Amino acid sequence: MFFTFPDDFKQVELLPGITINLAWGKDIMISYAELGPNFSSPSDHHHPHEQGGYIIEGELDVVVGEHKRYCKAGDVFISPVNMIHGGFTRDKPVRMIEAFSPRRDDYIDPESVRDAGVPKINSSIKAKENGPIFSFPDDFKKKVLMPGAELNLVWGERLMISQATLQPGFTLKPHTHPQEQLGYIVEGEAELVVGDEKRVLRGGDAFLAPSNVPHGGCVLNKPTTFIEFFTPPREDYI
Repeated sequence: MFFTFPDDFKQVELLPGITINLAWGKDIMISYAELGPNFSSPSDHHHPHEQGGYIIEGELDVVVGEHKRYCKAGDVFISPVNMIHGGFTRDKPVRMIEAFSPRRDDYIDPESVRDAGVPKINSSIKAKENGPIFSFPDDFKKKVLMPGAELNLVWGERLMISQATLQPGFTLKPHTHPQEQLGYIVEGEAELVVGDEKRVLRGGDAFLAPSNVPHGGCVLNKPTTFIEFFTPPREDYI
């Protein structure tokens, strides 16, 4: 499944003046947001979802539990289930992409929310030890997936976040894995295949590869940066 920005995203006004753009699968959701200068989110909120955030542009002070850190473009945070967290921007706008596992049904339809607890996942992975706030690139685990594809990885107990910039002509053959995967194109362009669908995606677009559905693709004429979210985390990457 593919999501062309902004038409295929669901828009939700989270706070006055703050609109988030949502795409989701069965057990994972991504949210793209643009925050103005000197914006402050509640620093004492929590929810029964693991939340990962990637800073695309700007500067953000992030608080997760007892941890507080200044974050810049490329940095990541992961807030565990029910952990208090928040943040505030400085004197420049911030663009960021966040992921939630399980997905936030209260964002999809607030009227249908019910407290069903946090569904278990089939994974024994523990969160990366040097978190929950990760500076790029030093705090990321590097993995060479294949020649021309070096991944930068962080993970929690429910989410894994992978960043990679791939060069024109790079091709990834169709493959499958049991993890559900949501990918976001930060910049560039790529032709992707998911199941029987094929589409060219550009900066701001996203794709969903459900569990065990074949997917792959190739980078077109520009270097392309992907941010990909997996639930549960990929043990073969760790």
